[in-house]
Amino acid sequence: LTPEAFTPIITRLIEESEKAGCGARFTGAGGGGAVWALGEIDTIQRLREIWAYILKGAKGGGILECNVDPIGVRVLL
Repeated sequence: LTPEAFTPIITRLIEESEKAGCGARFTGAGGGGAVWALGEIDTIQRLREIWAYILKGAKGGGILECNVDPIGVRVLL
């Protein structure tokens, strides 16, 4: 990724993730994208509150609810 892809808000989201002990990853480019965080359930819940506060005034920013399937991808016949 080019450094220009990181805005101050994206940088702050990643920094807060690392402080909380979570992994964080930026995806996307060209005026769009997302920051994903992975961690333990209770840690992610606390991080979600921090991110919501950071994103409160961000135009177009928000929290996307998602879950990780513990089984993964399967072929169903």
